[in-house]
Amino acid sequence: MNRPEELVWNEITDSAKKRFGYDEFQKVFAAFDNDYISENVLFLTIAGHAAGDSAEDIAADINRHLLPMGVSYPIDALLTFISDRRADLGVEIKAAETAIAFFRMGLEAPGILVQVRSMLNKP
Repeated sequence: MNRPEELVWNEITDSAKKRFGYDEFQKVFAAFDNDYISENVLFLTIAGHAAGDSAEDIAADINRHLLPMGVSYPIDALLTFISDRRADLGVEIKAAETAIAFFRMGLEAPGILVQVRSMLNKP
């Protein structure tokens, strides 16, 4: 079972998957037989943007997570992906910023999840 915090991050990541060609992106990692690699790259991209990190810092963080799995992602393609997601995922990035702030304030995950869902479902 997921920890309550994970439900918040999963909600944001699942919403992001609908905003760009995620199925095509996921195929980049198909050879590694790990369904979570593409999801983790997407999450780290959103979280990095939400934290105000540069594209280069986000890319370095992603590669640090991929390296132990024996996965590499060409840096130019990764930087393009990160930059493109900044434009595509503004709502999810804002929801992640809000969630981070609320967690730091000590709010509980169920209340944060309600707020995040509200942000993600606005027309």
